[in-house]
Amino acid sequence: MRSTEDIGKTQDATLTAEAEFDSMLRRRGRSLAKWNAAVFACSLPFGAYSTALHGESSQNGFGLLLVGWLGMLMGYFEWIANPLLLIAWICLWIRKPGYAASFAAAACAIAVAFMLRDKILINEAGHVGKIISLDAGYWLWVTSTATTLTSAIALIIQNRRRLSL
Repeated sequence: MRSTEDIGKTQDATLTAEAEFDSMLRRRGRSLAKWNAAVFACSLPFGAYSTALHGESSQNGFGLLLVGWLGMLMGYFEWIANPLLLIAWICLWIRKPGYAASFAAAACAIAVAFMLRDKILINEAGHVGKIISLDAGYWLWVTSTATTLTSAIALIIQNRRRLSL
């Protein structure tokens, strides 16, 4: 039979192990959020697509990030993936991988849906150009959404393993 002191030590050890695991998850979530934000930041200096009208890459990701929301007024809703991605990073940061996975999945689906477009608004005068290629900025953007989703799922799996022990 175990003494009350042994049971107390076991409970203390369990609480310490849980606290360490929570601390590790917090650090991992924060480092994963930083990593995914860094991948996104790498997409910003590159063009996202090329159009047939000019045969050159679009403005870089910085410009698209700043004015892309205006495209939603014209029916180009893919820009909304950016705030969804930001919310997913915040959820990773605060240790809410389930929410992060939901927001990242939505962001990823919306970002990938841009591939279905064949034309895009290219200037404020309303000219539309045929998309002839998706460039490095687009692929890095999609990669950042996919890695955020993968990170959130990995944290969910890790958390469930801890709960099953």
